[in-house]
Amino acid sequence: MPDSYSTLDVPIHLDAVVRMTSIAFGSPAEPCRDWLVNKFGTPHLRVVADGSEVFAAGGVLPMGQFFGGRSVPMTGVAGVSVAPEHRGRGHSVALMSGILRELHAQGTPLSSLYPAASRLYRRVGYEQAGQHCEHRFPVAYLPARRLPTPVRRFTEADVAGVKACQHRGVARADGALDRSDYMWQRVFHPRTGKHEGFVVDDPSLEGGIGGYVFIRQEQLPSGRHDLHLSDLVACTPVAAEALLHFLGQFGSMANDLIVRAGAIHPLFTLLDEPRHLSIRFHDYWMLRIVHLEHAMTQRGYPQGQQVQLHLEVEDPLLPANAGRWVLDVRDGRATIVRGGQGLLRTTISGLAQLYSGQFSPRSLAIVGRLAGDEASLDAASRLFAGHGGQGFCDFF
Repeated sequence: MPDSYSTLDVPIHLDAVVRMTSIAFGSPAEPCRDWLVNKFGTPHLRVVADGSEVFAAGGVLPMGQFFGGRSVPMTGVAGVSVAPEHRGRGHSVALMSGILRELHAQGTPLSSLYPAASRLYRRVGYEQAGQHCEHRFPVAYLPARRLPTPVRRFTEADVAGVKACQHRGVARADGALDRSDYMWQRVFHPRTGKHEGFVVDDPSLEGGIGGYVFIRQEQLPSGRHDLHLSDLVACTPVAAEALLHFLGQFGSMANDLIVRAGAIHPLFTLLDEPRHLSIRFHDYWMLRIVHLEHAMTQRGYPQGQQVQLHLEVEDPLLPANAGRWVLDVRDGRATIVRGGQGLLRTTISGLAQLYSGQFSPRSLAIVGRLAGDEASLDAASRLFAGHGGQGFCDFF
C-alpha cells in the first residue's frame, strides 16, 4: 500500500501517534495521549501512513483570526511530528500538503502555526506574519492606588462576559485569535497550573465586563513570586487603569509582571517608568493564504477607501490561487475577480506577509517579497496597513 494522507484511524494509528508526539516534544506518553484524545480531539488529527505504520502526524484546530477588524475563518496547525526512524524522507511535507489541500477544498481562507522549523513550512507557502514576545516589568514600579472602580474575583458565571470582552478588545488587532473552545480552555484551565481570574464590571457593555486578567503566581527561591498573566484584556480606559493598579497592589511580595504579547503592549503606555520594561523575543507565528478568494473578501479593510489592486500570485501547491486577480475594495469590503494586469507580483508566502500587515509593502519590496510599480505599492499600503497589536497571536 502506498503512503497516504488521511484522518486518524484510532484503533490502528493512535498508539503510533502518541509515541511520535511524545518523542517530538520530549513529553511523557500518557500526558500526550490525554492531550491528543481529550483536549485536541482525535477527529482533528491527520496522518501520513502505510497501513498501520504511521510516518507523520499533526492536528488541525478550526478557529478565527482578526484582520482589518473582521474575524476570518482560520485553521491552526499544531503537534506536527515525524517518527524518528522516518525523518528526512519528505513525510512532513506530505502531511502539510495534504492538510492544505483539504483546507482549500473546504474553502478555509487561512491557516496559521508556530513553527519548530521554518524551512519546512515555507516550502508549503507559510511565512512569518507576527511576533510572540515575553514582556517583563517590575511590579514595584506599577501604580497601586485604590481606585473607585472595583476589581472582583472571576466566577463561572462570568465566562460569557469574559469571552465577549476578549472579542471586543482584540477585534482591531491584526493577527489576534477569535478563540475556539480549545483555545479558551487554555485560558480557564492552563497546563501550567491554576490561574486566578479577576474582572472589572461594566454594565454598559454587552456581556457586562469591561476588562479582566488571569494570574498565576510562580514561587521563587527567595520566597517571593512572579506574576504570570495568561490573559489580560481591557475594553475601556477605566478598566485598563483599574487592572493596572490592581496588579500593582501585589508589589509587597511580587517581583515581576510577565505577559505574552506582540512587539508592544498598550498596557505599558500607561506606566510612569516604562524604561524598566524588558522584552524577550519568544517566537514567530506563520500565516498561509489557503483560499485566496475567500481570504481577500472575508477580511476587513480601511473605511472610506476605494482602491483597486491588480495582483499576480504564484502558488505551486494550490494552483487555484495562482494567476492574476483584481481586488476591488470599497468602504471596508472587497470583491475579487480573475484577470487584470498583474501589476503587483508576489508568491503566496509574500502575500501572507502583505495580508498580515506585519511589514509595509515597500519593506516587503526591498527584500523581494513583492514587486510592483509605485502606484500599486501605494494602493497596497492603503489597504493592508496593520492595526494595533503588532501581530500578536495566542500560542496554540
